[in-house]
Amino acid sequence: MKHLPTKTLLTTHSSLLTKILLTTLSSLLTILSLLSAYTCHFTPARHSLLPFLGFAFPAMVILNIIFIPICFMAWRRSVVMPLLTLALCLPALRDYAPINIPIAPPDDAIKVLSFNTLHMGGEGDDMPKYKETIDYLIHSDADIICLQEYCRVYPDDPLWQTLDSIYPHSATAATNSPQTGHFEQVAIYSRYPIIREEKIDMKTRGNALGAFLVDINGEQVHIINAHLETMALSLDNRATIDALKHFRIPFRDIPDSIAGIAYKMALSTAIRAPQADAINAFISEHKGESIIVCGDFNDHPLSYTHQTIETHLTDCYAASANGPGFSYPRMNVRIDNILCSDHWKPYQCHIDRTIKTSDHYPMVCWLERESE
Repeated sequence: MKHLPTKTLLTTHSSLLTKILLTTLSSLLTILSLLSAYTCHFTPARHSLLPFLGFAFPAMVILNIIFIPICFMAWRRSVVMPLLTLALCLPALRDYAPINIPIAPPDDAIKVLSFNTLHMGGEGDDMPKYKETIDYLIHSDADIICLQEYCRVYPDDPLWQTLDSIYPHSATAATNSPQTGHFEQVAIYSRYPIIREEKIDMKTRGNALGAFLVDINGEQVHIINAHLETMALSLDNRATIDALKHFRIPFRDIPDSIAGIAYKMALSTAIRAPQADAINAFISEHKGESIIVCGDFNDHPLSYTHQTIETHLTDCYAASANGPGFSYPRMNVRIDNILCSDHWKPYQCHIDRTIKTSDHYPMVCWLERESE
C-alpha cells in the first residue's frame, strides 16, 4: 500500500480546512447580508431585533467586497458566494447609495427643504446657532420648508419677521405626550397658501406629525411633515457610538455596548412601525392625488418604516441623488427624507452639509410638476 508523504497529507488537510472555513464564513456573511438588505420584510412588532440589522448593511457590503480577493487567493471557486451575495443585494444597494446622472432642475420646479433643526439650534443660550439656523432658512430660496423639532425661540427677534415676510403662509402641528411630558412641534413654511391642516392619528411617546393641504399653483397638494419615533439614545449611548466609530472602546466591552443600544433602538423601531402604517393608510386613502412627504423617519432607507411609507411614492433621494447621503452624521445613516407621488419628478436631491447647527443635515430637492 502506497502512503502519501506527511507533507502532502498536511497540505491536503490544510486545504480542506481552508475550504470549510471559507464556506462557513461566506455562508454566514451571505445570510447576514441578505437579512440586512431586506430587513423591510420583517415587521418590527414581531421581529424586534432583525430590523436593527439594516443599519449594518454598509458594513455587510464592504465585508463582501473585502472577501472577494481573499476567496480568490485562498480558493478560487469560493469567490462565487460573495459575488452572488452582492448581486442579490443590488436592489437594496440602489436604495441605500444610488447613482444618478445629475440633471439641472427646470425653471418651473419648486424647491423643497426638510430639516430637523434640533430646536432651531438654539438650545439653552446658544444664540449664535439659533440665529445661524434662521438665517440659513431665510437664504435657502426654498419654496416649501418642513421643519422637525421646531420651536419659535426668542419670538421678538427681527429674524422671525424676515422669515415671515418671505414665507407668508406657515403652520405648526404639535404633540404633547401625557406619559413622558414631552412637547414637540413640526412646522411648514410655504410661499403657497395653506388651505387647512389634515389629520393623521399617530401614537407616539412625544414626536410630532403634521399634514397640510397646500395650494400650489392652483393644485391641491397634501404635504406631510413627519418626525417619527426617536431612537431614544441617551448621551452615554451616543458617546458609546462615537467610541465604536473611532475604535476607542475595549474589544471585550463591544458586545454589551451594542446590545444595550440595539435594545433601545428595537423598542423605538416597534413604535415607528404603526406610525408608518398610519401614514401609508393616509397616502392610500388619497391615492391618485398629489402628495409630498418630508421628515425625519429615524430609520434607515431599507427599513420597514421607510419602505412602508414609500409604497405608493417615489424616494426623491434614490431617484435623483448620488451616494449614501448621510443626513445623521452621528451614526452615518440617512434618516431624513423627501418623497413624492408620481405627479412630481425629483431633481438633484441632496444633503446640504453647509449648516452645522443641528445633529442633522437638511435634505433639499427640486420637484417638477409632471404633465398629465
